[in-house]
Amino acid sequence: MPHLNSGAVRLLAVFAERRLDEPAMAAIPTAREQGYDVVWPVLRGFYMGPQVSDADYAWWKEAFDRLLASEDFARLRQRYGLLPFALTGPALEAHVHREVARYREMARDFGLTH
Repeated sequence: MPHLNSGAVRLLAVFAERRLDEPAMAAIPTAREQGYDVVWPVLRGFYMGPQVSDADYAWWKEAFDRLLASEDFARLRQRYGLLPFALTGPALEAHVHREVARYREMARDFGLTH
């Protein structure tokens, strides 16, 4: 956002379902509006390795669930122009697997893979 707000960069499209609510980005059209059927959001997250114990995993999941629901996080998200996304645990894992498969298919369709 600082680069966009300063005029250092110009965004041509957003890869979202609809235009973004962020005032600085509201006028930027989606790729779909320009004839390209691309929706490709960026997911922010923390991932754990397979050796993490179930107890530690549960602790971190609960901590992130609490933080994601906090007013402090909502303010930080707004400050940095981040869209809300609050999946953790199995729901996040399932979402990531679906999206990776979808991205792989889109990359193949666009000729970006061998």
